[in-house]
Amino acid sequence: MEEPEYIDENLPGLERSSKIDQSDLHRLLYRVAELDEKKAFSLFFKLYHARLLLLAQVYVSSPHLAEDIVSEVLIKLLKNRKEAFKKTNFLGFLYTCIKNQALDHIRNSKKHRYLKLDNDNIDFFVQHRSDPCNQLIGKEFEEIIFDCIESLPPRRKLVYKMIKDDGMSYKEVAELLDISPRTVEVQLKFAVRHIKMIVDDYLSCNP
Repeated sequence: MEEPEYIDENLPGLERSSKIDQSDLHRLLYRVAELDEKKAFSLFFKLYHARLLLLAQVYVSSPHLAEDIVSEVLIKLLKNRKEAFKKTNFLGFLYTCIKNQALDHIRNSKKHRYLKLDNDNIDFFVQHRSDPCNQLIGKEFEEIIFDCIESLPPRRKLVYKMIKDDGMSYKEVAELLDISPRTVEVQLKFAVRHIKMIVDDYLSCNP
């Protein structure tokens, strides 16, 4: 892995936004894989742990089991970090590991069951929060958006973050969650619709 430019260890604001661009992620992974930095892994954990739990809970009904699954995967990756953290599509690889680990648990114990996915059928399209005009609103607006995303139903929030924050395709998300690309599209549109509603309410009160 080629040594990237220096990156501030605190990555200001990322903890709150839960979003990291690919160049920052590359630098963060380099610091974990090549420099064995505990602080870098702690930040990576903080940024991605919640969504990894959401993914695991798509397959297993127990939050405690989901936590075990995520922990097992992360421990395995850390042991093999020189190779694992150099994957070109690391997030896709990571999510696939979580899915496979969950399925292994299911195969090994018939006590666990799948969670039911939503069967929403509304078809609409709205604008994503990254619209340039939205970015001028300020810190208060960003906090409202963050809280709005965090309040989404778990699987809908996971779909939103995988697509909007991680840049994954409908097909990739559908394969990970064992649903159709159409269902992914609908879940995303529900999420964006909810976010847009909150944004519209905020802007109407803050012209």
